[in-house]
Amino acid sequence: VTAIEADILMGTIESEHGEVPIMAHPPCRTSDLSFEDFWQRCLAEARHHLKLDFKDLRSLQLCLPTVQASKCRLAAQGQGVWINADILPGPNRREPCPIQAEDFMMAVKQWAP
Repeated sequence: VTAIEADILMGTIESEHGEVPIMAHPPCRTSDLSFEDFWQRCLAEARHHLKLDFKDLRSLQLCLPTVQASKCRLAAQGQGVWINADILPGPNRREPCPIQAEDFMMAVKQWAP
């Protein structure tokens, strides 16, 4: 295994209060792992590329500065990062995408050029 895909959304950490970016897949909104803890573990382990799959705009906006701050370390460790979100509807999708394409592109241009 050379890469890890991780789903990220706003939610709560079990036994804590307040919303933070967490590692979970909808419809779950609670987790035992925050994005920050996941990120630090991946940087310390330094063996895998990462595909970050954002499920809402707020988590994208809060996590990208952390990713950007790690840019040099990621490069030194040879770790690639893919930023992903559902921004365009696929076949038979009836509900709107959770993140608008314009918002996604604006965040990525700002924090991960």
